[in-house]
Amino acid sequence: MADIHVGDVGTDFQITVLDSQTNLPKDISSSSQRQIVFGLPDGTSLTKTATFVNTGTDGLIRYVGHSGDLSQAGTWKIQGIIFYSSGAELHTDVAKFKVKPNIAD
Repeated sequence: MADIHVGDVGTDFQITVLDSQTNLPKDISSSSQRQIVFGLPDGTSLTKTATFVNTGTDGLIRYVGHSGDLSQAGTWKIQGIIFYSSGAELHTDVAKFKVKPNIAD
């Protein structure tokens, strides 16, 4: 992932959902809803609706950042959640990334 800074807009956050048995990308094309949850440095969280990168058969989901999303410098966490109409939920592992400050911040 390229350097990310406070206030960036258009950052493409992508997560690959892996099958827990094979560790290969999981087909999530039949999911009813997808979310990406961001854990901010101050301990709060931000939940965003995710979309498929392709068709979902490759396990890839994404969220493209909007104005105001990247509001704090520091270490962030990111996790995907996949929902099925049956009520089942699938959570990805938590990953971390850094958001860097700007001169004016």
